[in-house]
Amino acid sequence: MLVKICSMGPAGDIQRIRRPWLCGLAWRLAFSASGFLVPTRAVGDELRDAGIPPASIHCLRSLFPQAALPAAELPPDPAPDAPVALFVGRLHPDKGLRTLMAAWPALARSSQWRWVIVGDGPMRQEILDWVAREGLQSSVSLVGYQADPGPWFQQAAVFVFPSHSESFGNVLVEALLHGCHVLTTAVGVVCDWPVHAPVVRLPQADHRAWQDALRDWAALPAEQRARRRRAARAFALEQHHPDAVMNSLHEVYAKLLGNTLPQPRSGGAG
Repeated sequence: MLVKICSMGPAGDIQRIRRPWLCGLAWRLAFSASGFLVPTRAVGDELRDAGIPPASIHCLRSLFPQAALPAAELPPDPAPDAPVALFVGRLHPDKGLRTLMAAWPALARSSQWRWVIVGDGPMRQEILDWVAREGLQSSVSLVGYQADPGPWFQQAAVFVFPSHSESFGNVLVEALLHGCHVLTTAVGVVCDWPVHAPVVRLPQADHRAWQDALRDWAALPAEQRARRRRAARAFALEQHHPDAVMNSLHEVYAKLLGNTLPQPRSGGAG
């Protein structure tokens, strides 16, 4: 039996499984598993702290089916004279939105930046009140939940994600696949990516660092911005293509079953 753990923290999978319902039956069943799949090292660390042997924990990156599609040519750098900074996620304090709110008024006064916020959650009214109070209606757009955020990624120059904590962070990979320049914190899958990953890791609560990073991007020559867009997509394809992820999963199963599985075929992840 292989158990996949997708989330961490007080409301995560591990804590839910460990609840004492039916005399702890769920945790006893899970504890007896042959192995555990986790999306990031951070989730694996939480499992280890719960008593699971490290040898039973296997880190498997999330796969993204869109990474298997033909690599279309990226569109031109979107609106370089009026760039869009995009946030996609739940409107919750844990996502670090107040850091961006502290950074934004000065950016809005000194540049043509627009901040597009895709998502919904408990901070929605707080953000609307802040926009009205600061007079930011022309530079901040709160568009609500979108079932397909793809078009918003395509319009964005920079993806901003100052989250406090993530089990993985799917939107970070989606942003890279769309060629976005990514400003984020050291959370989730970012901690597992190599140092050369095409993301800028910033202090979570230092709003001036976020201001400076956005200004630095705007000051880059067009050729350098285009090069970074290509590098972002190439990195996401390399790290999260379904074939690579399925090969890693095959290796886990083969190890558990004594290497009796046939080799997987490339392109068969459906």
